Amino acid sequence: MAGSLTTAGLLGVGVAPAGAIANSAPLATVGANGDVVTIASDATYVYLGGKFTYVGANTGPGVAVNELTGTRLATLARVRGGEVRAAVSDRRGGWYIGGSFTTVGGQARNGLARILSTGALAAWAPSVAGQVDALAHDGGLV
Repeated sequence: MAGSLTTAGLLGVGVAPAGAIANSAPLATVGANGDVVTIASDATYVYLGGKFTYVGANTGPGVAVNELTGTRLATLARVRGGEVRAAVSDRRGGWYIGGSFTTVGGQARNGLARILSTGALAAWAPSVAGQVDALAHDGGLV
């Protein structure tokens, strides 16, 4: 998946070698060392998920990037044990993420988790059988 920052404020993601982006400079594109399979955004951040371990810094398969500055949310709970394949804004500055992962922020999460606007893992801890490939948020339902 490749692209660029558009005037509409959408962040495009391209695959780039390690070290392709800096942590502090505003950027037109963000590089990852693997496939980006989902993108979700809110007023401040764009959440990227997929088969990568690097976007600006070693992030694991999920990272939140400020769409205006290109900097990542350094406090984001790290995802391990699989991929992030779906993400949707929680409309409060955080995200719901789904995929094949087993751990988020050092705590067991079987394929589904909520990340708060601070980057911390929420207490919400449902478990799913199998991989999550898509998410939708409608009012209080995910």
